[in-house]
Formats: sequence, C-alpha cells, structure tokens
Amino acid sequence: MGKTLDEVHAVAVDRFQHPVHGPYTSMDDALIAKLSAHWRFTATIWKESTGITSLPDVCIGLVAFDPETEIDRHVIFVRQPGLAGKASTEYIIDPAYWIDPSQHVRTDIKGFPISWHIGVTPMKREGN
Repeated sequence: MGKTLDEVHAVAVDRFQHPVHGPYTSMDDALIAKLSAHWRFTATIWKESTGITSLPDVCIGLVAFDPETEIDRHVIFVRQPGLAGKASTEYIIDPAYWIDPSQHVRTDIKGFPISWHIGVTPMKREGN
C-alpha cells in the first residue's frame, strides 16, 4: 500500500475504532478488508497455507499464535514474478520490534512458518 505501519495504525484508530494501545488480539479479517479498501485494495479471508509456494503474490501471513494469550504475529509476504524467464523474487517484511532490524526485510525465507494468510490485490478500476 506504500504506507508505513504508523500510517496504517493511525487510519485503523481514526476510521475503524481500532484501540490505540491495545489490547491487540488476533487480526480481524473484517478490519483488514476495511483498511485494504481504504487504499483501494481487496483482501481475502484467512486461508490455510501449505507452504510458501501456496501463497498468493502479496499477502499478510500469520507466523505465530499463542492460544493462551490469543496474541499473534504477522508478516507481509511478497512475490515479484521474474521477467523474461528469470526467477521470481520472494521476500518477507517482518515488523517485529524484537528482531534485529537487518531481518525486517529478508529473502532467506525457505521454510518460513506462514500457517495462514490473507491475500491482498489492487481493486479493479471502474470500467475494466
């Protein structure tokens, strides 16, 4: 969407009554759909993943869930298809504050544990 996490959070709070400081529980697919639509994107519902190859080209991925606290961790997965027979580039954007900043964007994602995902695509323009 071309927005920082702070910008997305501000819209979630201002427009969609998301709590400013928590408590944050599992990501609501309805909130994700509203935030996506705000920037003219469409979001799917949560779907189970069977590995990186099963993911859409852009998605929000669930990588950890604690059933006791109901707190989950999410990343953004992106696949850029290669041009003219070149290999695709796949990477993860991981905003977790507790990981080294050098790992916030990474391409070493083989076996990365995305168990569920919400696909994100641009909305179709009217008249197309």
